[in-house]
Amino acid sequence: MSRNKNSLQFELFKRASEGLKGNTTRKQYKYACKKFASWCKEQGIKQIEKVDKDLIQKYSNHLQEDPFKFSAGTIHTYLAPICKACGVNMRDINKPRRKSNTITKGRQEAENPYGKLQETSPEFKRLITLQKAVGIRRNELENLKREDFIKREYGIYYVHVRKGKGGKETFQMILPKDVPIVKNIFEEVPTGHNVFSKDEMNNKINLHALRREHANDVYQFFENIILTVNGFARSLRERLIKMFERGNYDLYKANPQKYEAKLKRFIDDMNDTPYELRGENKKRAIQNGKPVIYNRLAIMAVSVLALSHWRLDVTVVNYIV
Repeated sequence: MSRNKNSLQFELFKRASEGLKGNTTRKQYKYACKKFASWCKEQGIKQIEKVDKDLIQKYSNHLQEDPFKFSAGTIHTYLAPICKACGVNMRDINKPRRKSNTITKGRQEAENPYGKLQETSPEFKRLITLQKAVGIRRNELENLKREDFIKREYGIYYVHVRKGKGGKETFQMILPKDVPIVKNIFEEVPTGHNVFSKDEMNNKINLHALRREHANDVYQFFENIILTVNGFARSLRERLIKMFERGNYDLYKANPQKYEAKLKRFIDDMNDTPYELRGENKKRAIQNGKPVIYNRLAIMAVSVLALSHWRLDVTVVNYIV
């Protein structure tokens, strides 16, 4: 990281990292800012005031033409902190669209025979059982303590993730059918102790695949209630908006205009029109025997309550399809 506090790289990272707590995300942002600042230097740009949407678009085109042939996901990772630092909406930047057939995280099951074997071992039964019911990330499982099983508003049970992705505090909803199982696992642990031992977490199990499995279970749960219980859709939508407001309070204080725009997109994404897959995602869904049309509100419920995301496309492409 450049020590010159007047440098473009320093100012980009300062703005992009505001509110970030997770070390992994900060490292990614720092590298992306360094890479962009280096490219800007070649263009004769040394001040952040000179960076606008057109310049970021030019950089996106540069990444797409790079001989290293960056994936759509990598290009997205490089652009995200730059757009954040400069107040540019990423939706306004022309870039490759991330497709489900290019995402490999947690999908190389055939190349992980040892992990598949461990899934059937009694040694990891507690871990597998909880992950199927909660669906959180590996490092979040490692840090769970007995006190993180809680009951909140509406009498709903959650697992409290004190420091999730990006350093954010999140609450992962537990489906009613899974509450007794999860409760039993947590209550077996002494107060103040981790739920899982180091030996239990030392494995090659595809925990991300179980997270996807959980996301699909949550979708089916909410879709069924939305379609069968009068008034549930309205109350669920109101509940998700309240959670959005709480989860984005820092953004509201820092940039009310950006907050309002993000809130509007969030509400618009929960409209009553079906979410229909297109292109490669549609082909992949058909190949996997999955539906190509989904309920938007049910997907958003999965995003917020089970995955701690705020976007439909991330949930559909990475988890549902």
